[in-house]
Amino acid sequence: MVAIISEDEIFAGIHKFKLFRKEGNLFIDVYESLIGNPAHKFIAVPNLLIQESDREYFGFGDTKADAIRDCLRRVKDVPIETIVPSETSSDHDLTSDTPPNPKQEAESSSSFWKPPRIFSRGKREG
Repeated sequence: MVAIISEDEIFAGIHKFKLFRKEGNLFIDVYESLIGNPAHKFIAVPNLLIQESDREYFGFGDTKADAIRDCLRRVKDVPIETIVPSETSSDHDLTSDTPPNPKQEAESSSSFWKPPRIFSRGKREG
């Protein structure tokens, strides 16, 4: 049988959710592995659209509901700024005459440019 994707690749669908809080909205994307062999079938990733949280707030599970519950348990009573901190060190200096380099910013971003890292194989978290 011919493989559809490379052995080290993962093809995932994304389910989008939004947590409404007094301090603002927190988005949660649930990645569902459709093709490939990840460590977890579902991973819930809190984010602010262009920046995702640190891994400690990710939810993992064998079902979408389990991943969401795990994620919500991890973010409960934690301020959004703590879950998804501002990346002031990588922000472009608005006083600079040099335009930002989109490729360099994409490579340094912890967001959507490197989604396979969330599916990295290894010890299952629970």
